[in-house]
Amino acid sequence: MKRSLFRCTLWAALGAAAGCGQTLVDLKTQAKSIDFSAATSTRPVKVGTTLPASCTMGDLFFDSDAPAGANLYGCVSANTWALETGGGAGAENPSQSFTAQTVVTLAHNLGTQNILVRCYDGANRAIEFDSLVVTGGNSAVVTFATPQTGRCVANGTGGGGTGGGGGGGSGEANTASNVGVGGVGLFLAKSGVDLEFKTINAGSGRIVISNDAVNKEVDVDVNPASLDLGALGGSLTASQIATASKQGGGAKVQMFGGGVVAANDCAKFDAAGNVVSNGGPCSAGGSGDTISADQGIVVTPIAPLSKSVGVDTATVPTYLSATASLDFPSIAQSACAEETISLVGAGTGDSVAAGWPSLLEAGLVGMMWVSSTNTVRIRLCKITTGSVDPAESVFRATIVRTF
Repeated sequence: MKRSLFRCTLWAALGAAAGCGQTLVDLKTQAKSIDFSAATSTRPVKVGTTLPASCTMGDLFFDSDAPAGANLYGCVSANTWALETGGGAGAENPSQSFTAQTVVTLAHNLGTQNILVRCYDGANRAIEFDSLVVTGGNSAVVTFATPQTGRCVANGTGGGGTGGGGGGGSGEANTASNVGVGGVGLFLAKSGVDLEFKTINAGSGRIVISNDAVNKEVDVDVNPASLDLGALGGSLTASQIATASKQGGGAKVQMFGGGVVAANDCAKFDAAGNVVSNGGPCSAGGSGDTISADQGIVVTPIAPLSKSVGVDTATVPTYLSATASLDFPSIAQSACAEETISLVGAGTGDSVAAGWPSLLEAGLVGMMWVSSTNTVRIRLCKITTGSVDPAESVFRATIVRTF
């Protein structure tokens, strides 16, 4: 019994001596549950300003010179380090789909009013909305001018992987610029988060600018009612003038701008629209040939592009004639009887050429004269003995008037 007790005591003493001499602890084999929550400080990884040249997979290193959030590296394979923080993927951005709507309520649940919203149609093309109202930390209302179909996506500007933001992200940092060689750019400036663009304005009433909301276009067109040749520069060729606008069935075009027609105001074109003469006199149409007066004819201008062709009364006499069947009464010796003939155009003072019946009774003489306007008077007298009763006969009165 004494021998056994001595052995136990010896082993205990040796164990105590060994325990008192140990200065390093192997946490892998000697520790069961490690809790550093009460420790004054902990530094579980290596710290330095340069990544070690060699490492074993699983090693960690804190680069104290790197920007905050991009300090921690892990050894992913032998002697290969990889950054373990910064730019994390984060959750998917919250999205709200809609169909044929003008008002869309977007419940993003990002817990912030600092959000960015973009909307897209079914072909993933950006849609510009009319207004965006942030109604709280978790929702916003988007309105469109016309019904739209697509989706709206929200992104919180707080960053750090919170509800749709990428790890360390801070929202959009955008700008815009005008590209191209010629023309005037529409982009003005970026004011805060607002991209400011110039408006398109018509410089005069000759241009019309309208908003085509259906086709999502800005339409620029010419206002024909406000155009006039006097306000345009350059020159027109004959082929640029519509046939309906040309004088004389398309053969001529009047070149003056109104008022009294002056000489050499018109140009003449052939059927193909080529100028065959210019600076010529204007006419109302036809062949365009000049009208000249021959003997007994006179041409008189009466209005612009209009002339009158008539008889030259200075050289051509006027011929008037009329007949009537007359029954004179019985005429005694040395007596006379009178009858009248209506002759339109006859005037007092006109000379009358008498046309007597071929069987006028013997002993009768007569005369004719214009007794009043349009009236010729005929007088028969008996110059021989006895009386006579003239038979009813046809008498003619003719006036030949020179001017």
